[in-house]
Amino acid sequence: MQKRETIRQTVDDAPFRGATPGDRAPVTLWILRVLLAIVFGMAGLMHSARPIPDLAKALGWPGAVRPGVVRFVGIAELAGAVGLLLPAPALTKWAATGLVAVTATASLFHIWRGEAILVPGNLVLGALAAFVATGHFRRDRIGRRGTTVTPASGRAAEGDIR
Repeated sequence: MQKRETIRQTVDDAPFRGATPGDRAPVTLWILRVLLAIVFGMAGLMHSARPIPDLAKALGWPGAVRPGVVRFVGIAELAGAVGLLLPAPALTKWAATGLVAVTATASLFHIWRGEAILVPGNLVLGALAAFVATGHFRRDRIGRRGTTVTPASGRAAEGDIR
């Protein structure tokens, strides 16, 4: 019976074997990055590729702004989605920050248009993007073992494993 429990514990903890609770954060950030990339990638494709009259029928707001604005929003969403998926932490944090700006602007725009029903979805996506951005800014500033990255050189102090 003890052997079965040991096997179950090994399988359950396989991705985190030997990890401290702070080391589990990258897994959470990756899951959120993938989910946000899917959502923003689909929205970006729709806003940048679908004909404006079709978008205006389906969403309403694209008919109230110039087509270039709709395409710009779509390209910004696509760029943010790609930036979230690329394995470059410096790009990821700025992509997530850009998506926070997109969702904040969308929230203000929808409030201005009297479409307050759409704001909570934007706020949730913005909060998740802010969590990803904060997680990556924090990981840059603090090393995995609690050592601080020196601002002058941008390198971690001795004993830090990256």
